[in-house]
Amino acid sequence: GEELPEALQHLFFQVFPDCELYNLYGPTEAAVEVTAWRCRRGAVGPVPIGWPVWNTRIYLLDERSQPVPDGTIGELYIAGRQVAAGYLNRPDLTADAFPPDPWSVEPGARMFRTRDLARRRGDGALVFEGRADRQIKVRGYRVENAEVEAHVRAHPGVRWAAAVGRPTARGI
Repeated sequence: GEELPEALQHLFFQVFPDCELYNLYGPTEAAVEVTAWRCRRGAVGPVPIGWPVWNTRIYLLDERSQPVPDGTIGELYIAGRQVAAGYLNRPDLTADAFPPDPWSVEPGARMFRTRDLARRRGDGALVFEGRADRQIKVRGYRVENAEVEAHVRAHPGVRWAAAVGRPTARGI
């Protein structure tokens, strides 16, 4: 549930020199793993999240929902068989997070808007670049800062609140 830091990849290969390491990416809303990358010993730079797995399409789109050129950061959308039908009993969230897939030939096909940012390298591999919103992860759990702020503001003794995730030596 977390980004694979380059330093952890190097440590893995030091501790387990005869093993392979794969970086898998994907949210719960899309069958969990939708991209894969086989890590390489001695690689320098961010660890890619890789290429789409079978039956999956990844789109990197701009704020007008148009594809961005390779090397440009865009919002990551997932399409294909792995995408969920939506959120149970939440048509409002479903409408926002699962828009129609304009590039699919399948009638009624939808894609999932992850709100993750990524870019496509020259070799086609995807690199995670952060979030398009204020959501953070705490030990693998999604935390919406706006929801935390709303709950704190609901207390009668609080006029204003701001929630911020601060990284520590052990992560957020």
